[in-house]
Amino acid sequence: MRPRLCYWLLVLIPFVVYCPGIMREYGVHDDYTLIREAKEDQGKIARQLTAQGRPLYGALLETSFAHTESVDNLKFMRLASVCFLALLGIILWRHLDTNGWAQIDALALSLAIILLPAAQVSVSWALGWPWVCSVILSVAGFLAVETELAKGGLKRGMGIVGGIAIYMLATVIYQPNAMFAVVMIAATVLPRIRTRTRRELKIWFGWHLAILFTAQLLSFLFLKVISSGGGIQESSQMVFESHPFSKLLWLFVHMLPNALGLYALRCDFHTLPGAIFFWLTAVGVVAFISWIAPEELENEGESERLKWWLCLALLPWVAMFISIIAAERSAGYRTLFPLSALVVVIVFACLRRLPLEKDVEPRVRYSAMGAIVLLAAILAGWNTSELLSKPQSREWSIIRDAVVQARFTEMTRFYLIQPTIEDRSTDLVHSDEFGSLSTDSDTVPQEMFKAGLRKRFPKGVPKGYKYEFAQGRAVPAEGTYDVLIDMRELKRWRE
Repeated sequence: MRPRLCYWLLVLIPFVVYCPGIMREYGVHDDYTLIREAKEDQGKIARQLTAQGRPLYGALLETSFAHTESVDNLKFMRLASVCFLALLGIILWRHLDTNGWAQIDALALSLAIILLPAAQVSVSWALGWPWVCSVILSVAGFLAVETELAKGGLKRGMGIVGGIAIYMLATVIYQPNAMFAVVMIAATVLPRIRTRTRRELKIWFGWHLAILFTAQLLSFLFLKVISSGGGIQESSQMVFESHPFSKLLWLFVHMLPNALGLYALRCDFHTLPGAIFFWLTAVGVVAFISWIAPEELENEGESERLKWWLCLALLPWVAMFISIIAAERSAGYRTLFPLSALVVVIVFACLRRLPLEKDVEPRVRYSAMGAIVLLAAILAGWNTSELLSKPQSREWSIIRDAVVQARFTEMTRFYLIQPTIEDRSTDLVHSDEFGSLSTDSDTVPQEMFKAGLRKRFPKGVPKGYKYEFAQGRAVPAEGTYDVLIDMRELKRWRE
């Protein structure tokens, strides 16, 4: 009964946590543009994302948005993300369960990973479902290599080739998530299974990392070839970082703290309660690992010490590899899935090594793991609902209702007053994800207006009706426009 219960929990918990928020009618940022471009300018999405080094991502988005008729239908793509996250949780749990983790520990760790902020963004953004596919492919690449690595001859070669191919697929969807294999590496070696000597451990790490980086190199060369032949101008994701020292400072200021904060979100405005919670969490995670890990390094054998050093000192840099070498500097949580999940694995591995009496340790461990999963589920549900779906649905409803209720004439003039970040409807804002504004943009308001027109007139604007749309931050003179869409109304939800 226990394995069956684990399966059900891994399926049900993501749906219970995420579905109340994601089933609302809304889009996020580029969702509105993609709905139109997939039908009116076929191939543009694929070209744009190929320029970012993500051709397969572009093909997947082009296909899925081409079958999306309205903003309301975006929820089906978000629902697909939840399904993929549930699948990811099951795969992780099965692997952990067969590689030294107790069944309940494996369940708690799998749930903790699929409830991370990176997962929350993926399920709340319609264009995010391929991101989860990229993570699953990275896991599949690791498993393909791991299954055949211990074998010799042709089977090992086929496993390596298969792993490289799968890693490449993950890379051409979303480069940062292709590094999720480091999570599998850490989760495989950290349990106390003394089956490898120090030399064997080095060889095992070397094989997995060499295959992973080989796949990254081949993916880069492949992208260079298709870019050079198609007249595609490469974006910053395909340009190497030219200021390594400032990039390292940026990593320590942004990426590492955000990953160590786990489920506590970092606010761009450093609101006091949120900032205290975030920094206490980040410092607490560091303190906890610093308490447990040194004892492992001191008391265990050479092989055990080596694997801890590799997981603590090497794998975090591998997890951030794409962010390190790419010129782009994105602080969004969506780029943090490998690093955040690696931190979760290390924290759970430390929980399995609490220096307590044998009869007390399981109760403390299970209580701590249960508390982490419960807190993660509560925050994941709150974040996706209150910081992602509700704010975005408020913006969409203001524009949609204005268009649907407008009295069209021979020339109906619309004007949208753009909000500033001070007009937001949430207290917390991070990057372009949690609590952000879609209409604080040069292009998105017009795309949202067009989506509203398609909802009002599914078969097109009737003959005899014409319209003009303008936007800006200034309030127009009275009587200049027929319909005024004031996005500054958003702040009333916050006030």
